Amino acid sequence: MWTTRPVRLPRFQSPNTWFFGVCEGIAVCYQVSPVLVRLVVGLSVTLGGLGLWFYLVALLVMPRYGVPLSPVEVLLKNERDPRYTPDREVGTRTLIVGIILLVLGGTGRGGVTLGGVVGGVVVTAVAWWLLHQRLPVPPAGLTTAVAPEQDATYRGVDLGTLTPAEGFTPPRATPPSWDPLGTAPFAWDLPDPPEPTPPTRPRRSAWRRLDCVVLGVVLGVVLALVLAFVALVAVLGVGGDHVKSEDTDTTSTRRFTGATVTVESLEQDRTVKALFADVDLDLRDLDFPTDREDARVIVDSRLSSVDVVVPTESDGASYLLRVDCAEVAASDVDCEQLDGTVIPSGRDKDDSSDPEHTLTVEVQSRMSEVRMRQHQTD
Repeated sequence: MWTTRPVRLPRFQSPNTWFFGVCEGIAVCYQVSPVLVRLVVGLSVTLGGLGLWFYLVALLVMPRYGVPLSPVEVLLKNERDPRYTPDREVGTRTLIVGIILLVLGGTGRGGVTLGGVVGGVVVTAVAWWLLHQRLPVPPAGLTTAVAPEQDATYRGVDLGTLTPAEGFTPPRATPPSWDPLGTAPFAWDLPDPPEPTPPTRPRRSAWRRLDCVVLGVVLGVVLALVLAFVALVAVLGVGGDHVKSEDTDTTSTRRFTGATVTVESLEQDRTVKALFADVDLDLRDLDFPTDREDARVIVDSRLSSVDVVVPTESDGASYLLRVDCAEVAASDVDCEQLDGTVIPSGRDKDDSSDPEHTLTVEVQSRMSEVRMRQHQTD
């Protein structure tokens, strides 16, 4: 887990990063929505600043894309290679900010408690372990622990578009001489083993004194993130029926899961609800009812990622497609992506006759990601 931990994707290395690339790096490594990662971290900031502590620790322990050492490792090893200058600066400034926050925030009442630190460490460790079990091997080329022949894409983002760290070479694509069978790709970038030397007694470095401080900060941040996630799930789940999925003639509900919702008929308007879920809403087989002039599909998304797929052609009547972003709060939504006409199969696209029907996709999104795209019907 430590060898394949997420890497940071700073702004100067990735066009999709907002700040220092922590959330984007976690999302790419474990192939989850970056919006959900940012929302969880952002919401946890309100819980006593726990999200801020998580972010500071992540800055210390997550290396940049293409760099073998993280900022805290650069400091502890007193690495003087000029290529690590940005990492040394990030590590030093992050430690200074963390110490200032510890002094100003204090411990105990109103501050960081021992119970909170331990609980956060446990919950964060479990969450990290579950993510690792879901995807133990990150996309190829992201870290040196991944075989280069594996898929290197993530929800449309090609890792080949990332800019390598200046002064560092990409991960080795062929096994080194000491691993002819290619059984240890995670260590291909390590230097060849040196000649044996007589054992010497290690000298204590002044940087070793930072171990306790760094460990304490890491534990506090991990605990904060876990507690924030547990609290958020508890708040959202209170009063609900706690089901993962439910379907009726008018409503489809998906919670805490990933699934595909297919809509084939709209005799009545349909509402698709998503809570902490990854949902594909498929409208490609929709047969628009001829007795209705207007029909509506409502996408009610909370803390979720929804992918709406509509056809370019219809097996039935033609209809005008509209996207109505009725309620959008703290979300990433394609509000003007799909407005147009879905024509019957075989009709000339230059036919300018106005459609007699209208399909409206109404988006009610709160802290979610809603994507719209058209796809040719099979």
